[in-house]
Amino acid sequence: MYNQSPTEFKLQGTRRWLPGNSKGKVEKQFKDILKEVEKQKGVKVKGDFKFLLDPYELNRRNPLVPIFQLAYQEVKGQALPLGVKPLLDDGNRFISDAGIPAITHGPAAIGAHTINEEVPIDELKRVALTYALTAILFCGNKDE
Repeated sequence: MYNQSPTEFKLQGTRRWLPGNSKGKVEKQFKDILKEVEKQKGVKVKGDFKFLLDPYELNRRNPLVPIFQLAYQEVKGQALPLGVKPLLDDGNRFISDAGIPAITHGPAAIGAHTINEEVPIDELKRVALTYALTAILFCGNKDE
């Protein structure tokens, strides 16, 4: 009976992708998955693909990269491995909209972006010191 069983199901999520992929490929993959579900399950599927921002990769030759690496090494006592970030944040907006190079590096948190998110105070201090030293090295006199 129509009033005892749901007739509609909604699923919402975020599809992120790394540099080297494109909005067009990801959107096609999304639509292909919906078609396959429709075909296999015999249900009507409607999907909306809402584009927010492209991923970005900061050029490793950008002067900010070795300076940040040096600051991280000084604060943490070890090298920070280079790599992509599989998330969307303000760095994407800075580089996409304004062409401003951005490094986004955060603390080792637990339960990120949930109501149970926790960040140790020492991690907040480490990140703050790393960014402060990066700014000093980037903006200061290179001979000092």
